[in-house]
Amino acid sequence: MFINGSAAVGNIVRGNYIGTSAGGGTALKNSRGGVGISQAASNNVLGNLLSGNGDVGAYLYGTGAIGNILQGNIIGLDATGSFALGNLQEGVYLELASTNSIGGSGVASRNIVSGNATRGIYITNHASGNLLQGNWLGVAANGATPVPNAFHNIELDAASSGNSIGGSHPGAGNLSAYAPISGGPYAGIRIRDTCTNNTITGNSVFNNGGLGIDLGNFGVNPNDNCDADTGANQLQNYPVLTQAVSGNGTGVRGTLNSAASTTFTLEFFGNSSCDSSGNGEGQIFLGEKIVTTSNNCTGSFVASLPLSIPAGYVVTATATDSAGNTSEFSACTPVASVPSLTLSTPTNQQLTLSWTNTATGFVLKETSSLAIPVQWTTVSNSVVNSGGVFRVTVPMTATNRFYALSFE
Repeated sequence: MFINGSAAVGNIVRGNYIGTSAGGGTALKNSRGGVGISQAASNNVLGNLLSGNGDVGAYLYGTGAIGNILQGNIIGLDATGSFALGNLQEGVYLELASTNSIGGSGVASRNIVSGNATRGIYITNHASGNLLQGNWLGVAANGATPVPNAFHNIELDAASSGNSIGGSHPGAGNLSAYAPISGGPYAGIRIRDTCTNNTITGNSVFNNGGLGIDLGNFGVNPNDNCDADTGANQLQNYPVLTQAVSGNGTGVRGTLNSAASTTFTLEFFGNSSCDSSGNGEGQIFLGEKIVTTSNNCTGSFVASLPLSIPAGYVVTATATDSAGNTSEFSACTPVASVPSLTLSTPTNQQLTLSWTNTATGFVLKETSSLAIPVQWTTVSNSVVNSGGVFRVTVPMTATNRFYALSFE
């Protein structure tokens, strides 16, 4: 199917099986793409089974191919979304096309792009300002069974800039998993040189053969002082994490060295294990924190995040500058449990509070009331480190006192 020219505006193509048998279980390939939107064709909507074709599943080509929406497509799988019925090139191909939407935050808007013979989604040659949200790449329709695309799940190339992959609101993140090792290794998200200002946020990226996010040259890019280098997404530096603990939430400590006196958005992710590179991916989005660097290019942070992850998992992070350049994932930091606070009464007039010294960075707080909002203050009594624990001794009072450890 070919939608072409400035008169091809506002068409809706939904519910069709393109490239397969009537039952959607075997390939009856078109020799080229399943659906093409070309030149000045704009504001068209696609929602179909696009599998088994001799080229791409769907392509958008030309500077006038704007405002088109791809939602609810299965691209590269059978009609049930269970097994590969791949297109022989990309699942979705964009060239020169801008301001198009692929997916969305609702379940019905999700595209499943898996099992294709090259990339899942390929954005190239000045294709800019496009939005990718809520898509699943590399998995079956159940969201768990691996059905890999043969190359990178998402790749941006040839000066494709200002694109957004994911988002901060519920359902906006893409799932990108199981890009293969064989022939690669291939990344969950690959950003090539000359592509800048591409924002990658709130996604679930895991179990890929290569890096979760790979900028520029293949493999982990080292951070540079004050982030003066350029390249894919300006080779934005990633944070350096030094500690992660988990209890009722997750606490992360670290630093970011990047452009001086600049504000960045850091995102934090939990993973069951780390990549062999030592730098991780980002399976479980934990939250974000705004950090501003000083005039010497460094900003320290302690992030308190609402979600908890098990001890023994690892945490990674990305940094995004105000122009939308997102970094690779940071090196992994293992997660330790928040220490338990224990109480004892050495005398009738004293109370001793103690916690293990294996996890540092905690401050003892107290309050007389748990009424919301709770007003916590720091206990000023001296902390003694001995016998494998920190201890603080305070006088007993006739009124209620409540104590807690705060990660600061």
